[in-house]
Amino acid sequence: MMLYKKRLMIPGPTPIPEKVVQAGLEPMIDERTEEFGQLFSELSLNLKKIINTESDILIFSSSITGACEGAVQNLFSQGDHVLVINNGYFAERWIQICEAYNLMVHQVNFEFNEKVDFSKVKKILKENEQIKGAICVFCETSSGMMNDIELFGAVTNDILSIVDAASGLGVSEIKADQWGIDVVVSGGQKALMTPPGISFVTVSDKAWKANHTSNISKFYFDWQKAKKYSQEKYPHTPYTPAISLIFQLREATNMILDDGLQNVYKKHELLYKATREAVRSLGLRLVLEMDTVASSVTAAYLPEYINAEIFVEQLANEFGIQITDGPGIYKDKIIRIGHCGYMDPFDIIATILAIETLLQKRYGYNLIPGNAVQKAQEVFANGNLVTSNI
Repeated sequence: MMLYKKRLMIPGPTPIPEKVVQAGLEPMIDERTEEFGQLFSELSLNLKKIINTESDILIFSSSITGACEGAVQNLFSQGDHVLVINNGYFAERWIQICEAYNLMVHQVNFEFNEKVDFSKVKKILKENEQIKGAICVFCETSSGMMNDIELFGAVTNDILSIVDAASGLGVSEIKADQWGIDVVVSGGQKALMTPPGISFVTVSDKAWKANHTSNISKFYFDWQKAKKYSQEKYPHTPYTPAISLIFQLREATNMILDDGLQNVYKKHELLYKATREAVRSLGLRLVLEMDTVASSVTAAYLPEYINAEIFVEQLANEFGIQITDGPGIYKDKIIRIGHCGYMDPFDIIATILAIETLLQKRYGYNLIPGNAVQKAQEVFANGNLVTSNI
């Protein structure tokens, strides 16, 4: 049996650069010292640059879902009305979180593969003036949909705007302050190339005003407490942080900023376009046929006679390449190829070649060998991909 190099090709967690791995091996330090305060401050500043904000940054040792829950706890009171733009699996998670805290949830629903019509969002907000805040997912990794956050900010100017940027941050540009986004929620384990366990939020002045009137109980994710400790002589967190992960995320964000944000976005755009063209060439139907800004993932339907979960397992076992199937309504129907963070053209080409080989070898799928790889190569050849550290 041939031994293949393992490739993690999912939208998160993502592969970790060697420099980020090494940063996790830094000797342990006391989080109440000047050394940690400098580390923590540098990371906060890096995140502000990537998000394009002057708002406060609060950092937590948790999954991104924890920071999502914390946003609901800190911005609203029981019985408040909130709007969730629902065109994917992770928007539905926000609905569940809001309902868990007894908020009155309004939904504007679209198909998972449908772009948000922001005129409908505007109409619902006009008809329901009691709505205090709205929530939108930047990149819906259930389908690969990238929602227009600039438009979202424009139509929610009079209320709180909350963006779930879990897998969009670092893939495509976000200008939180310029676009009027009050709260951005994200974490380190996707395009920011860090192991899971660090989440963070931005908090605008408008969001702080809402926080001061919130009556939902909070403890670990208490924003006021987090801000207080972040402004001490040696900035830190109220409770013991994941210190090694903070070293790693500082290193990863340094790498991104050293490469230049526009170069990083250009790289992701090429990875996205190459993957889509290759998948089309395989004859697989994309979940999103329309072109959009660079996404962290490409999703495609398998033929009905192929179970996606089994296909994903076979690809990993036989070729060492880990992609994933679909969540929710897409379970067992689609495959999803991640291409964000520490990835390059050869990862995409290897993944496409493995999918092509498995389709032909296991399922007798009719295709022209090598054609899909050629399509990906053409995108890369014409894309002027700059030499990059990541």
